[in-house]
Amino acid sequence: MQGAHHKRLNNLTIQDGSLLATGNPMQEISFRHGIKALLGTTWTHPSGISLLGEFWFDDSAYSKDEWDDLRELTRTQRGLLGTGIDGAVYSNIGESSRFFSQSNLLQQNLLLRLSYDSGNATDGALDLLYTPEDSGWVATASLSREHNNQHLELGLRAFGGHPDSAYRAVPMSSTVYVTWQFSFGL
Repeated sequence: MQGAHHKRLNNLTIQDGSLLATGNPMQEISFRHGIKALLGTTWTHPSGISLLGEFWFDDSAYSKDEWDDLRELTRTQRGLLGTGIDGAVYSNIGESSRFFSQSNLLQQNLLLRLSYDSGNATDGALDLLYTPEDSGWVATASLSREHNNQHLELGLRAFGGHPDSAYRAVPMSSTVYVTWQFSFGL
């Protein structure tokens, strides 16, 4: 059980009537109680292969209904394009994109991870994050290497799922990333 938590919701999905806000439609709403729970397991073979499974629930993330309300509002707002108020439409849709800044896009999450620790410097992993509420997913394949206080990671991440899922609505379908970390002692 967690204490108070906050969510940024689009005011237009809470109120009836207006399709466009003249200011920022995102409003921070406080909730008194919530649940954050994690259940997980891991198995590691002496060869370096590991399998991890986790399910977590986070009340401070968005529910499927909140995503559905936002998606319907956005569809309706897009229908207003070409009527001479395109700037206001794009401004409202842009503000709504803050939904994607949550650490968990949905309340229910399932993670499966298969990894290999070579015992040397190069390791690999395959991750699948699945959101059962809306059948969205994120798949990541990565390779990492450590050498002389440096850590380099290269990965490919793809977003998908049901056409109405939150991860399918991510503005990109895939991304390649590279991270480099260097540590030194003082």
